[in-house]
Amino acid sequence: MRLLPALVPLGKMAIDVGVYEPLYDTRYIFIQSLMRGDGVRGARTEVRAKVLRLWRMALRYWPFADMFNFGLVPLRLRPLVNAILTIPWSMYLSSTANAKSTTR
Repeated sequence: MRLLPALVPLGKMAIDVGVYEPLYDTRYIFIQSLMRGDGVRGARTEVRAKVLRLWRMALRYWPFADMFNFGLVPLRLRPLVNAILTIPWSMYLSSTANAKSTTR
């Protein structure tokens, strides 16, 4: 029974990093590319070139951030802490999304 409280943050982290993050990054890169005027074909190319690299970096950042947030932060403060932890990730995501692709 004492193992169950440790499994909850691990499950939340796995869903966040394994499901949510790749979907969010794909959508973000695709929309950023469309807004630059690259068209659907260019957006697909951007997604192929950048999402895997972003996801690899997410695996270095979000598991630790999620374990801290879900494991140590009181429930009422989790949205605030998550918003704070999202700031550096959003900066990295934006800089990667708007960097010139190496595949062009």
